[in-house]
Amino acid sequence: MAPRAAAFLHGKFYLAANSKSVTVQRLRARPDVAISYFENHFLLLGHGTVTFLAKGEAEFEIIRKEWEKAFNGGKDALKSEDLFLRVDAVHLVAFARRPERYPRAWGLSHR
Repeated sequence: MAPRAAAFLHGKFYLAANSKSVTVQRLRARPDVAISYFENHFLLLGHGTVTFLAKGEAEFEIIRKEWEKAFNGGKDALKSEDLFLRVDAVHLVAFARRPERYPRAWGLSHR
């Protein structure tokens, strides 16, 4: 997949997409994906399958609200997009350059 806006919410990756895009058509034929997410020296890598969430579905609306909070009211990412792609990872790997910045996420207690 190409670089695009993504969110990692509730242990899942979500990406906004247009149902008519080439990417979506390819994923409908073969929903297996590998994904990487990098932010502030924190990296997540995942492999899994895509589930398509269309406008009007309950999960779409839940994610849309979170997306709007994260992406400037949705103006930065939800223009022609009418789907969310949920990546159901079967394998996740995380790396933090400075893990002491994420003690709760790792279940660690740093002094």
